[in-house]
Amino acid sequence: MRNRAIVAAAALAWGLAASGGALHGQWARIYGRSTDEVANAVLAAPDGGYVVTGTSNNQGAAGNTGAFLWIVKVAGEGGVVWQHVWECADLSEGFNRTGTVLAAPGGGYLLAASLKPRDLTASYAFLALVGPDGSLVWDKFYGGVGPGGVPLNFRIRNACAASSGGFLVVGSVAVEASLDKDLWAARFDWDGRLLWQRRYGGPAAEDGFAVREESDGTFYLAGQTQTFGAGMNDAWVLNVDGQGDVLWQKAYGGPRNDVCRAMDIVAGGGVLMAGDTLSFGPGDTETWVLRLDRAGAVVWQMAFGGTGEDRAGDVRADADGGVVVVGSHTGRARDLFLLELSAGGGLERRRTFGETIGVFELSNETGLAVDLIEGGWVVAGVSDLFGAVRADVLLVEISPAWERAACRFLKTVGTEAIETSAASVDSTTASAATLAGPSDARVPHDATLPWSSRPLCPSKKNRPRR
Repeated sequence: MRNRAIVAAAALAWGLAASGGALHGQWARIYGRSTDEVANAVLAAPDGGYVVTGTSNNQGAAGNTGAFLWIVKVAGEGGVVWQHVWECADLSEGFNRTGTVLAAPGGGYLLAASLKPRDLTASYAFLALVGPDGSLVWDKFYGGVGPGGVPLNFRIRNACAASSGGFLVVGSVAVEASLDKDLWAARFDWDGRLLWQRRYGGPAAEDGFAVREESDGTFYLAGQTQTFGAGMNDAWVLNVDGQGDVLWQKAYGGPRNDVCRAMDIVAGGGVLMAGDTLSFGPGDTETWVLRLDRAGAVVWQMAFGGTGEDRAGDVRADADGGVVVVGSHTGRARDLFLLELSAGGGLERRRTFGETIGVFELSNETGLAVDLIEGGWVVAGVSDLFGAVRADVLLVEISPAWERAACRFLKTVGTEAIETSAASVDSTTASAATLAGPSDARVPHDATLPWSSRPLCPSKKNRPRR
């Protein structure tokens, strides 16, 4: 009863609101209430719905500020099918991609994230397997201590399934209260048993943001490094075998901060990386996209932006070789954007989403995750439209045919595209064993929370007149 009461007191709101019917590929919906919620990952389900995972900062029991990790299945029309929520102490990096969701064998879903129990000081790697019907099959924690018994902070940011069985996660490991951290990768089977783990880094700080499997059974680990590269933070990619041994590793960047936040596999071999750069581009921080071949050589690299800041949140490669990138543009306010690129990196179209009336910006939106659907894309992120000091989950289903007449939420922002010249520098990190192990840490969990939803469009007032 205590666990249920604690979580219920958080009053997270997620449910179905009447939308008056949705146009396929042309709707936007906000989920949340008087709390801060953000979606970190979205996965298109076989039945046309979506599985979304994210985090919340809420008011917990007895007035204590709490935080929550959740996974939710949303039907294609917007209603909630099932959900699970875990309480934790805080989310200091809650708005910086703290987890992901994968399709699991048998039709279930794997949640891979980070979680700090309320009564403990360190953050743990956290895994949960949910069945196709939404039942919780298992949830497990992994943590450890460093020299002198000092707790280690483990963070998971991304994961991918392995064709030979199980899955890999990537993130970081650091001694508590230390700025020095390493990229951390680990492999598990589908029962949550740890098969191996490695840490990669140097004397400065490294972090892992994405992992993908190549068709030859090797894996790309992508993130950022301060130890290697051209200066400050650089994008960093390691190609490792099925046991985590490094085959090659390279840093990419210029004299200022250049970061990789997302990655996807390219048909025929190689990867796409997306992030942001201060070293290159026409303005301030720009969206940065690179295509690498199987050996890590740059095939092409481009920066996209203009006045203000542009930051990528996620990237996907289309089946026809095209590229879609989502993120945020900050000008007078922050708007969600979706870029469509050709196979060669050329800018084909940009869509920007944000609520405005005339010259007045009414909200801030950020795109953090994207998945491909039939006839378009689904984007997940965050919006503050219904609260000046809070954030809500934002889901947008976008079709290539979506025009402003269908929804005022779609707007136009100019974008420049220029070729960048980041140097590719071989790095020399050696992998080392880490000390994460199964933990008996536990947190309150409840799978039955009410949520509320507001459709942004289509809406009656925004539909074009016949």
